[in-house]
Amino acid sequence: QQRQLDNVGRLTRGLAHEFNNLLTTIGNALDLIALRPGADGRTQALVDLAHAAADRGSLLTRQLLAFSADQTLVREPVLVQDFLLDALPVLRRACPAGIEVQLDLTSDLPPIVTDGVQLHSAVLNLVLNSGEAMPQGGTVTITAEVEQRLAPDLSQPMRRHYVAIAVTDQGNGMPPDIAERASEPFFTTKEIGKGSGLGLSQVFGFVSQCDGFVDVQTAPGRGTTVRLLLPVIEEVEHV
Repeated sequence: QQRQLDNVGRLTRGLAHEFNNLLTTIGNALDLIALRPGADGRTQALVDLAHAAADRGSLLTRQLLAFSADQTLVREPVLVQDFLLDALPVLRRACPAGIEVQLDLTSDLPPIVTDGVQLHSAVLNLVLNSGEAMPQGGTVTITAEVEQRLAPDLSQPMRRHYVAIAVTDQGNGMPPDIAERASEPFFTTKEIGKGSGLGLSQVFGFVSQCDGFVDVQTAPGRGTTVRLLLPVIEEVEHV
């Protein structure tokens, strides 16, 4: 069984890298089209639409690499407020018509140490899931604030400060049995061809690698809030 899993992992890595190369070429070609003299508003709108599709494809390749364990975090200090403000245009572009993305950030958030690229993928995953949960349109709200929590999975209880990035929607929500399985790789309630089932799995795996954790609050008809708690740069305090 382990040999079969290793083979699947190698195949997945190979496919992800090949698709990533193709998407890079597509993105470069779109940029050149947009820069051509005489490109009008309609051309730019089509380029933006194609870029949004390429962004989703790139996200899927990162999910595949995470699933195949071919993912190395490049840790660096990240200012969450600046990070989310910079990411907002891409998040809005990736959402379908009728979905608005809003930020509600606490000022003077402390820095965290994480991989900015993987954090971008995680937030984009959550925003896309929230948008899909509201087929009639609605607002996805992203908040960020500081919380103090007991650090999980430590032999000695310690308190740490975390930056909590929350993505909230007013969509369909999930019953408890579905919510419990939401982080499983390839688990999805979507129709074939409309979801890989890797999104939340990638989010949970990435946050765990950062020594953080994920909270999911959801109920049928009441929407969903997914919170990523990532430790700030500081020393832990013994309880």
